Amino acid sequence: RCDVTIVAGNHEGSTRGFAQLGATCESTERDGWTLVHGDRHAPAGSRVILGHLHPSLHLGGDSTTPVFLATRSLVVVPAATPYSPGLDALAREVLVALRPFGVRAGEIELTASTHARVFPFGRLANVRSLLRRAPQPGGRSPRRRSLRPWDPSDS
Repeated sequence: RCDVTIVAGNHEGSTRGFAQLGATCESTERDGWTLVHGDRHAPAGSRVILGHLHPSLHLGGDSTTPVFLATRSLVVVPAATPYSPGLDALAREVLVALRPFGVRAGEIELTASTHARVFPFGRLANVRSLLRRAPQPGGRSPRRRSLRPWDPSDS
């Protein structure tokens, strides 16, 4: 058993989701980290874990996979739902959104995971320079995909 603290996001609000979620808060502290949704900024100088951006790596075509973005003082977690393709981690908008947290592309690590395996892609700046994003055919939104461990029989 453990105590659960729910940090409400911009969709739930502090009162809108009360019937389903129970008591919520805008932020909480755990082991030296400030947990916030991310639509509001955390205190300057704090180590922060946030959601809101729902980062994903757009793999080409209409496929994406959820990813974590991390530095020594910031962790951005992906959406926990398969229904949101998330904000493209390679897009300029991610760096703009992270500017208030004082991080730069050169220090952000990009990591995807499945229930069984972690896929460390390395520094965001390096991944951005290696991958070229293809335009989405017909302007469609990407579909959410999950990475899976390589299976030699797939070859």
